Amino acid sequence: MSFSECPRCRGLWYAGEDRCRLCGLSSDLAAVQTARPPTNEAAPGAFPGVRPPDPSWATPSSRPAGPPTGYGPPSPTGYGPPPGYGPPPGYGPPSPTGYGPPAGYGPPPGYGYGPPPGGVLPSKRRRKINPLHLGVFVASAVLVGLIAFNVVLKQRSPQYPSAWDPRVASIADWVSSARGLPYKTPVFVDFLSEAEFTAKVQQPTANPTDADRQAAEQTEGYFRSIGLLQGDVDLLASTSTLRGSGTLAFYSTTTKRVTVRGTDLTASVRVTLAHELTHVLQDQHFNLTVHGGSDKAGPSDVLRAVAEGDAVHIEHEFVKQLSEADKTAYAKETEAGYSQFEQTTSAVPDVLRAAFGAPYILGEPFVDFLYATGGPESVNEAFRQPPNSLAAMAYTISYLERRPDYPPEPPAASGTVVEDGTFDAVQLFLMLSARMEAHDALRAVDAWAGDAFVAADAAGKVCTDIAFAGRIDGDMGKNVDRYKELSDLLTTWATAMPAEAGATVTFDGTRLNLRSCDPGTAADQKIQGQPSQNLAVIVVRIYAMGSSMKAGNSAAKAQCAATGFVNAYTVEQLRDQSSTSKEEVQQKLTETAAACPV
Repeated sequence: MSFSECPRCRGLWYAGEDRCRLCGLSSDLAAVQTARPPTNEAAPGAFPGVRPPDPSWATPSSRPAGPPTGYGPPSPTGYGPPPGYGPPPGYGPPSPTGYGPPAGYGPPPGYGYGPPPGGVLPSKRRRKINPLHLGVFVASAVLVGLIAFNVVLKQRSPQYPSAWDPRVASIADWVSSARGLPYKTPVFVDFLSEAEFTAKVQQPTANPTDADRQAAEQTEGYFRSIGLLQGDVDLLASTSTLRGSGTLAFYSTTTKRVTVRGTDLTASVRVTLAHELTHVLQDQHFNLTVHGGSDKAGPSDVLRAVAEGDAVHIEHEFVKQLSEADKTAYAKETEAGYSQFEQTTSAVPDVLRAAFGAPYILGEPFVDFLYATGGPESVNEAFRQPPNSLAAMAYTISYLERRPDYPPEPPAASGTVVEDGTFDAVQLFLMLSARMEAHDALRAVDAWAGDAFVAADAAGKVCTDIAFAGRIDGDMGKNVDRYKELSDLLTTWATAMPAEAGATVTFDGTRLNLRSCDPGTAADQKIQGQPSQNLAVIVVRIYAMGSSMKAGNSAAKAQCAATGFVNAYTVEQLRDQSSTSKEEVQQKLTETAAACPV
């Protein structure tokens, strides 16, 4: 199928269609409209590229969100892509929790290739970050290792060895060959004792300051306000626990060094080194460090997800070439690591575990999709021009067509700002799926066109205001006004929140506005299960879309087929990669593609 560029929004215009799928511009107007770059400035009553919704539903309905029909009984737990597509089996058992990185490459301090923490004072500047960014969950005692390190360390130039450590040289050679990129220079690989490594990755929380406690309490209030946290929890201790649990090594984008737990080159350590040395290649060719001002450094959420997905992909390839004995040893070591990780982190809130796992959860299927449909150069391009947001990874056609986001003006703060920035559709999915069926929450990801949020503390109570833009598109063969769809979903969520939160959804003629306040530690949030496990719906859809495109379908048809595919199974079935055969997967994808009108 051929495309041209829409003169209004610069989106891809499908040949033979009389209207731009993204902004709705008709062909007769397009013929006379002068091309201009997209803008985030909204015209009166409308967003560029987003059709204003029908004012007749300014007071949205409060219909309940029930599960789709045709679902079978839940299957045993587990997690992974459908067996018809995605990473091959044989690299260790699935995580018992159904999400998150295996212990062999578990979330290192901050990012997975982030800086080692320690000893620096947090900046006092207000940050604008995505709530899925790990930093939002922690107070300054933990934050210093993730955000402020560059202020202290940037004056010290990294040092490089003249040659690789002989213990890792063969792994580095393999990674370079597998990734198709040469190293520009070797880097130091530091093998530390257990005590030294633990001290490096875990932050002390024994003596938090008053400012630390206040920041932690505000963060707790923020997550209670969006319905993802129940009761009173210790975020400082929980985050410190997650930082050290299951981590075997990490790469620092600041010091340009790899740090390894222990000195024995076990199968797990070698596999982890392949992962971390992939980060070294990424940093040397694409610069993983993204600067956002003097007080923060480190990769963005999207770039971090792409980098982790790429590293996990190469890691899996490395496992495939191990000897049978090493594969067996790796599987046993990984299983033991999972058990220890689960025992250590059993009391950690689900929202924190989702944040630590998000780069792996979304990055791996997205990068596997790129490898499957475009090869290594497609992955390289994703580093050079990353997706606009995590939403573009979750709703993959928007990345392929480079659809722009249209964030509205941020809401006004109602007190002292706790956090602000972009909420993102993936965070929205987690929030909604805590109170409705995950497949309905997925529709919000596809309806999302941009947002802006602010969480503010007024007299000790945190309230969160989020402004959403909804898009229109024709992926299902007709233009669908996603504003109303998004409004209905938000209203269903607000209705299910505790009354103490005072959650409301309004429409002001140009955007949807959600407001919700911390209902307090005693309020029953009635969170449905573990929302992070619902991310399986997004993950499997990405894999299914790649499989459909490899079968020869267009991106639009593959997106439609993949959505139909995940809607045919429960979350439990999607998380259990053994419950469905490869043949059944391919048959179901063929059926859903045939039912798509595009």
